[in-house]
Amino acid sequence: MRVLRPGALLGAFLIASPTIYAAFVTGTSTVDAAIVRFLIAVVPCGIALGMLDGLLDAYTAGVGRKEARAATERRRDAAG
Repeated sequence: MRVLRPGALLGAFLIASPTIYAAFVTGTSTVDAAIVRFLIAVVPCGIALGMLDGLLDAYTAGVGRKEARAATERRRDAAG
């Protein structure tokens, strides 16, 4: 499972964006706090996207098998 994927980095940026804004634009927060929040947010985002990817792979694999089975049965019915 890849935790550092582009989607995880984007998700972490979205989660940490209020602190990033506060650190770089308004100056009400420290840059250290923004970086720590970003680095902490990368891990849950990567895990969540990995779980979603696994669920989608399992779902699409099952759908493909069902369609192939139905096509095989239609060919058998047409031939026999």
